[in-house]
Amino acid sequence: DYIYRDYGTVVPQSIWSPATAGDAQRYCNVPLNMPIFFVHGERGILGLRLAQATAGRIEGLLNGRAPAPIGNGHTTSIRIKWPGYNEWTTQIMTRDQTQAQNIISLETLAARVARAVSRFLELFARQQSRRPAWQVGPGGITATDVILIGLIHVTQGSWQPILQLNR
Repeated sequence: DYIYRDYGTVVPQSIWSPATAGDAQRYCNVPLNMPIFFVHGERGILGLRLAQATAGRIEGLLNGRAPAPIGNGHTTSIRIKWPGYNEWTTQIMTRDQTQAQNIISLETLAARVARAVSRFLELFARQQSRRPAWQVGPGGITATDVILIGLIHVTQGSWQPILQLNR
């Protein structure tokens, strides 16, 4: 068990699924990995502050130097379904740049996912949300308001971040 801090509301996202029946057959009928949680090792506290993780400040992450349990591909899709906005997807590398192309560490995964979420917040900052309480950008929700709790494996090659507000 982890120490859960009741920061604020978990960002409600519906689980991403492929748009076509063929893609659903191809990507959904596969075994999925367990969720990945980002936990501070010394205190057992769940979640990383997005702004700090984006900057690579992830010291003390439980099993941070271990290979990330993200599968065997070279890339994976990070999918965000933030309330009031169109779904957004980006790819991140899941292998390092060495000749051996090792699976990245959990610390590196956390930093890459944090950068992806921050990029989403920046890209959509000037768009009006269809749900005003979830508006991102100046006067709304920014990277300093978000905690990266973990990731859910939603389909083969696709993960969705678990996000929570710290207010």
